[in-house]
Amino acid sequence: PTHTHPHTHARTHALTKHRPLRRVILYSDSRAQPQADAIAARAEGGPPLRARLCGYKGAASLPAKLLWLYAHEPSVLASACSLLLGAHSFICARLLCAADRASGAPLGANRAPGVLSARCFADATTASVCGLLQPQSGHWAQQSLAQLAGEVEWSRLLPPLVRADCAVGRISMAAASELGSSCGLLAGLPLFHGCGDAGAVTVGVGAGGAGGIYAYLGTSGWVAQTCVLPGGGGGAGGDGGRLEGSLEMEGLFELAHPLSADTGAAGTGAADT
Repeated sequence: PTHTHPHTHARTHALTKHRPLRRVILYSDSRAQPQADAIAARAEGGPPLRARLCGYKGAASLPAKLLWLYAHEPSVLASACSLLLGAHSFICARLLCAADRASGAPLGANRAPGVLSARCFADATTASVCGLLQPQSGHWAQQSLAQLAGEVEWSRLLPPLVRADCAVGRISMAAASELGSSCGLLAGLPLFHGCGDAGAVTVGVGAGGAGGIYAYLGTSGWVAQTCVLPGGGGGAGGDGGRLEGSLEMEGLFELAHPLSADTGAAGTGAADT
């Protein structure tokens, strides 16, 4: 599934051999409202399930959309090698796959620790926009997803989370050629996965440190502040925790920092096919 900022063009991709398996599902698509209602009703003897998903916003978020996909198109999830959460994730996977086709060998030399065999990645900011992270730890919410659809191999589908400033490989000549006939000079440059628009703007305007605040106006708009929240871990705000009452506040999103990563991700390396 691919998402950018909640107010722009989020998309959902499931990949097999780095080719999309179906047309995108936009962030604004509300077909998963019945699934969102089911998630809202789940408690499992603890806090509501929706409260255990950072950035979860009902039918717009990916847990509900993935449940819809599981109910109506189960073969897509069964055939997919990975879920991609943003356009940058798709481009990164295609470029790394081009290098594999050309060399027949893993890139290796400039990979993030523990993800030497992966071709698909995600960043924490986009993952939290999608409602797929644990608020306290910043890890993938695999336990919550397993409660919703235990038959799905979430550890296989969820790619490693990497920092936006972490190189995941180098651009091969084959990858540069896929970008266009005039892009040969890009060969050999490090390839960074990056992050979605909200994370990129936050860091780009110099507001990535604790206390940084700014307003953005463009095709969409938002006001954002970088916070260190109580609770530990690597979740929203860069240090876990949750803003009191944020789950019920319409239009308020808690996003993980783009320079955070889940170094213990169970999905590490699982996206290599």
